[in-house]
Amino acid sequence: MIRSTVRLAAALTGSLLLAAAPAAGQGVGADTTAQAYAPGDFSVHGESANDRASTMQLVSSIVLPPRSDADLGRAIEAADQALNRADADQVAATGRRKQAEELVRSRELRLGQIQSAGKAEQLSKPRRDSLEAEERALKRRLPLTKELVALANLEIDVARAAREVAIAEQQALESERMLVRKRAEGAGDTESVLGLARETLLARKKCAGLVQRLASKRDLVAGKRLDLYRAYLDMREREGS
Repeated sequence: MIRSTVRLAAALTGSLLLAAAPAAGQGVGADTTAQAYAPGDFSVHGESANDRASTMQLVSSIVLPPRSDADLGRAIEAADQALNRADADQVAATGRRKQAEELVRSRELRLGQIQSAGKAEQLSKPRRDSLEAEERALKRRLPLTKELVALANLEIDVARAAREVAIAEQQALESERMLVRKRAEGAGDTESVLGLARETLLARKKCAGLVQRLASKRDLVAGKRLDLYRAYLDMREREGS
């Protein structure tokens, strides 16, 4: 009985020693986790620099897509033409306003003459009826003529706004052209290059705001023209022509 117990204890002791042997071989306090995730031989700093460069290049290409000097030259020429059209539109609208104002004055003058003649004591009935009919027609046409003056004023405002857009576009394009030429010279992200890029983006933002304002003014003119055309058709119907 005693011998059996001794043999059992010896066997258990041997088993425990064998189980502990691998851990002892690794060394006391060794950090196997750290060994498993230790970095290799590649340079982390080099990969980070490459990633930064590619990221900055992507951002630059998206925020401010590159264009050739020839493309910018054509865009500047188009902006010059837009400026010339705006100036021509302003001159034409000013001429239309002058014509409408002269028509308003002549009709107001004629209306005053008719009203004065109607107060005369000695007028035949046919003559009086004729003057009254002309007076009614002038009173119908005069408001429409005044609205033509208002339309011409709106058109002048649109032409001025279009001129501002063209000038802002020219400024943005000139700034971008300077940026393109700087980069063509081999300049990297120097202060001058970064400054030109920022100037170009600000100029584009300003231009976009002016374009939006111009679109609103053009929409107003389009609505005014439609209203005037409806009024014209209504006047034609009333006068039976």
